[in-house]
Amino acid sequence: MNASTNANIDDIPVCAIAAGVYPIGDHTSEVSRPAHTVHLASFAIAVHCVTNQQFTAFIADGGYFDNRYWTAMGWRWQRVQQKNEPAFWRDPRFNQPDQPVVGVCWYEAMAFTRWLREQTKRAWRLPTEVEWEAAARGAARGAGNTAPLIDLSRLNSAELGMGHPWAVQHGAVSWCGAVNLLGNVWEW
Repeated sequence: MNASTNANIDDIPVCAIAAGVYPIGDHTSEVSRPAHTVHLASFAIAVHCVTNQQFTAFIADGGYFDNRYWTAMGWRWQRVQQKNEPAFWRDPRFNQPDQPVVGVCWYEAMAFTRWLREQTKRAWRLPTEVEWEAAARGAARGAGNTAPLIDLSRLNSAELGMGHPWAVQHGAVSWCGAVNLLGNVWEW
């Protein structure tokens, strides 16, 4: 891997999330768990989604064909699928270098994360669902605080009608400084 590609993955900024109590779920959604709180240990989450440019380094380094990076089930999936790039990789609506990588399944996301951990010597992993929601929503707030958690006008959603994701640095910023934890693309 060349130095310029390596610098791109070595300098991924993160948001530190303090240990504490976080609200999860809600009472109005049919797909969410009921509202409750959880106690979380401290963790960090990347400020931005993985970009196409960052994922290119994984592809160029042979990540799709190196079983060291794949879970056992993921490697079986990969042997059947014979993928060498994400879905939509060649679609100009989704393949700009600073856009978030799209069209990756959980197995591909896990393989990339394991590869990234090896390349950077940092403890990268996918966040849990609870960690993701805590990073998006923030810590438990006092009763009566009805201020919006995020500026909804900064969300790229189907209702906006863009038809493509924004660059990773553009969009709604959560309380911790992470961008696009809501909207733009589905993420692992």
